[in-house]
Amino acid sequence: MKRGSKERFRVVLDTNVYLSAFLFQDNKFADIWRFAEAGRYTVVISPFIVQEFMEKLREKFKVSEAERETIKRNVARVAEIVAPKIVRPVIAKDPDDDHILACALEGRADIIVSGNKHLLQLKEYEGIVIERPVDFLRTLGLV
Repeated sequence: MKRGSKERFRVVLDTNVYLSAFLFQDNKFADIWRFAEAGRYTVVISPFIVQEFMEKLREKFKVSEAERETIKRNVARVAEIVAPKIVRPVIAKDPDDDHILACALEGRADIIVSGNKHLLQLKEYEGIVIERPVDFLRTLGLV
């Protein structure tokens, strides 16, 4: 939703936001996902982001396969999946971040929500605002 419009925001959540929301359900960032489930905004995700999220759950946090599958189904049920055809090289220090930007472009996102310093340093990309999770909660009127 463009600010002031009746349409919902289209939002790309970075992998770090998914990790915080699903692993630490008592923190305020879990509200970001809860409000997506409630339809307060449209989540846009790509296969790359899903894969990265699942890999981090498995490798870094040792989440079981069954639990990862449950999380994956939950995300797929709520999010709109887009498959970017082009991933432009934008962030040389972390090329994986380019996939977040490509997803946002392909999915016509209004906002990227991330705790990633490389993305946050951009502040915006091709007219897409890049916000920290706490700022996104303010955007939603929740903080």
